[in-house]
Amino acid sequence: NLIRHQLRVAVIDMDPQGSTSVAFGFAGLGKVPQHSAIEAIASRATPETVRSWMLPTSSDGLFVMPAGTADGFFSLQAYQHAADTGINMTELLTKYVIDPIRDHFDLILLDAGPHLDAALINTLQASDSLFVAIGLDPLEFDSSLKFLESIHGLLANIPSPNLDPASVWLLGSKFDGTNPQHLDNYMMLKNLEPAKLFVNRMEQLRPFSSVTEDGRTVFTIQPKHYAGDTRSLRRAQNVAENVVAEFFSNILEVSN
Repeated sequence: NLIRHQLRVAVIDMDPQGSTSVAFGFAGLGKVPQHSAIEAIASRATPETVRSWMLPTSSDGLFVMPAGTADGFFSLQAYQHAADTGINMTELLTKYVIDPIRDHFDLILLDAGPHLDAALINTLQASDSLFVAIGLDPLEFDSSLKFLESIHGLLANIPSPNLDPASVWLLGSKFDGTNPQHLDNYMMLKNLEPAKLFVNRMEQLRPFSSVTEDGRTVFTIQPKHYAGDTRSLRRAQNVAENVVAEFFSNILEVSN
C-alpha cells in the first residue's frame, strides 16, 4: 500500500509495552540511539530534534518513533508539563511531536495502548480517525465495549478535538467462525453507531500468535523459518493483507 500510493508514513508508538516498536525491530532504549514521543514532550525537544528522532525502517517511506522505557510515567507527569509550558495537557503531543513532523509525512499513525491515560487523551486530541481492534471472546469483548464508551467521555473533555465519532473504525479480531459467541458478538459490532465496522475480519489463525512470540509478524518472517505449515502462513498473510488494504483505504479517505 505504501509503495502503491508513494506515501511517507510516520508511526509513533505511544504504548509503553512497545509491541509496535519491537515489530519494526526497535527494542529497548539504550541498545541503539532511539528516542520516544514522551521524551520529546518531557525534554521540550526542538522541531529539528524531533524530526531527527524519526527512524527509518526496511520499508521505503516508513519511519518509526519507538516507545521508551519510561513512557509509562507520562500520566503522572503530564499535568506538570502542562503547568510548566502553559500548554493544555491534552495538546502536549500535538505541540511537541505532531506539529514538527506534520508537513514531512503524508500519514501519521499513533499507536496507543487501551488505557484511559494521558497518552490516550493526547492521541485522541491529535487524531482525525481512530482504529480499534476488538477481540470477540466474551471477556475481551465486554472490556472493549466499555473502553469505547469511555472514549466518548474523553472526547467531551478535550477542548478542540479533531476526531469525528463517525471516523471511529472497528475490526473484529481473533475471529473464529465456528464459535457461536464470536458470531453473536460480531453482529453486535455491526450495530454499533456511529462507529463503522471493517468488512474484513482478523481471523484467529495460529501463525499470528506463533510469530508474535518471537517479536515478528506474518509479513516479516521467512517461510523457511516458520515452524508450522507454510500454507497456514500464506493464509494468515492474505487475511492480514486484506485488513491492511481496507485500513489504508479508510485512512486515506479521511485524510483527503
